[in-house]
Amino acid sequence: CHIASTNNYREEYKRMKKNIGILGATGLVGSSVLSALQGKGYALLIGARNQYKLQCLKEEFSTENIEIIQMDVFIPKQVEMFCSQCDVVINCTSPASIVGTRIVRECIKQGNDYIDPFGEGDVEKYIVDNKSMIGDKKTRIILSSGTYPGLSEALFKYVAEIHKGAEVSIKEYFYGNSYFSHGATQDVISSMINNKSKSMSFFYKDEIIPCKMRIGESICIDEKVGTMYLYPIISKDFRRVCKETGVKEGCFFNTFSDLSSMASFFEIGSKIYHSNSMDTFGYTEQLEKMYRNKSTENEKTIFWFGIELVNGNDVEKKLMSFEYACNWNSLSGYVCALVAEWCLNDEISKGKAYNLDEIEGIQKFIESLPGEIKQNIVKL
Repeated sequence: CHIASTNNYREEYKRMKKNIGILGATGLVGSSVLSALQGKGYALLIGARNQYKLQCLKEEFSTENIEIIQMDVFIPKQVEMFCSQCDVVINCTSPASIVGTRIVRECIKQGNDYIDPFGEGDVEKYIVDNKSMIGDKKTRIILSSGTYPGLSEALFKYVAEIHKGAEVSIKEYFYGNSYFSHGATQDVISSMINNKSKSMSFFYKDEIIPCKMRIGESICIDEKVGTMYLYPIISKDFRRVCKETGVKEGCFFNTFSDLSSMASFFEIGSKIYHSNSMDTFGYTEQLEKMYRNKSTENEKTIFWFGIELVNGNDVEKKLMSFEYACNWNSLSGYVCALVAEWCLNDEISKGKAYNLDEIEGIQKFIESLPGEIKQNIVKL
């Protein structure tokens, strides 16, 4: 009798199937995904632990196309039931380093498309180990579908590809006035502990080279933004994109609006480098505190690209910018939402796992985001 009722429950879920499911929907990124998808006619299922916050979200967007479900991603049956109702699942839960493979594992099992704004660590390893199942189930897995990592590498690829044919050096500068959630801060720290990135380094002719710039060097690209203090860092995905696009030199600079914040970031990074501890919590509190009091007025996220093109004896210098009138959490939501739409429209091939920069038609994708792209010939 119990088995029969469970089967009936599952059949009812299938009849109620939604286009897109958003897990962690009440968080900074998850609520932004919902905002980006509202009014587009999709049937949405949103899940989180807090019933009150879910109800407030549904009332805020006041649409009949949203259903809510209170759930805990650490309870396998609840994850199974949630995924069984969706074609596409966007995993905005955090910290990803603790949630692990619970959601992606169920999505692959059920043949759901899976989108993750982060997706490093255990998730990445699980996908590598289960490529054949992804192919058999004809599911799509898209990792790094956020602002950074994700859009940061996709934009670099976009810039490199439209300047193919010349010897190209590209410097990418990332600016944003926002803050991290507690879970996202833990993921940043976890990535640093696991040595996913190399600070004070840049890519040059297929190698990672130590950067000779002084700590505290600054630049002013846009007078409205003002002086930015530069922190060069190379992630494994940034290095991969540099190699794949064939650029001579690639640099990525995280930027800070004041020296104090940058010094705090360096301090945390140094402690992690010289410590044997794998505990993220103490470092998380320090980093979260650093961003907690940041102003979020006139929210924006900007990527600048300083481009040097060499054709024989001719050298041309250009500046490209990609400006988004929202903070980086909201931008991650817009990126995830657009990836989900592309999955539903079959603009991404089935049966494969991708990072954001690896999806087909990445130039069209970049140009579909709600941002402004500018190009200028400049002296840098």
